[in-house]
Amino acid sequence: MSNLNTQIFNANLEKQGTSVLNSKYFMELLNYLEVVNSNEEKELNYAKLSGKMSEILDDTHNENAILNAKNIEELLVIFKNFNLSHENLKLDCATQLQNLFPNLAKNNFLVG
Repeated sequence: MSNLNTQIFNANLEKQGTSVLNSKYFMELLNYLEVVNSNEEKELNYAKLSGKMSEILDDTHNENAILNAKNIEELLVIFKNFNLSHENLKLDCATQLQNLFPNLAKNNFLVG
């Protein structure tokens, strides 16, 4: 591939972004919301969250913003404000997310 073609290819990848499935922190956030929205009496286990996500959720303002997100698109906007990822994330995997997070799917959270 020529240098120009490589640059065009890379520019197109940047426009497309990275799937949210490949974002460790965003997936942790969805998992957190899945547990919060479950009907089971589970304790939220912060030990399963990374240090950065635990730190973000320890801030009441951040946690309220996350918990009050109406859908995944709002959550993505909130997530971008945390500056955890320099990648452009895209929502391209609705079926996979619905399978991974059935409680969020049931509440229509995964519909943008």
